[in-house]
Amino acid sequence: MPQGYKTKTNLYKILHDNPIVYYWIGFLFADGSINIKNKSLKLAISEKDSEHLIKFCEYFGLNYSYEKYRNSFDTISRNVRTDVMDKEIITLLINKFDFKKSKTYNPPNNLKIQNDDLFTSFLIGYIDGDGSIGY
Repeated sequence: MPQGYKTKTNLYKILHDNPIVYYWIGFLFADGSINIKNKSLKLAISEKDSEHLIKFCEYFGLNYSYEKYRNSFDTISRNVRTDVMDKEIITLLINKFDFKKSKTYNPPNNLKIQNDDLFTSFLIGYIDGDGSIGY
């Protein structure tokens, strides 16, 4: 697999109201991060799930890269990540979905998704990003 690829960004698509975008917004709420101050977006996931991140990058025309890091168990792990800065689009994204600093502790107060299909897509993305179902 290549160390990344070059393509023109389609980040403006992240503002569209369609099920694919809402899936990825849910995924970002669960597993991504938005830097409010720098107007940047980051998504990093385990290398074993790299194909999923590559789908995200392909849809929005973003680059990705691999990195090694030392985790809390003092073992070396690998993940795949993408980072993008865009002051205009990220500002619109923050406002549209009420992203806040430390979203885990400050969830959106005004997340109004009126369409059931879009809400379902958002929920599926959120569960894919952070959830598990057990019995």
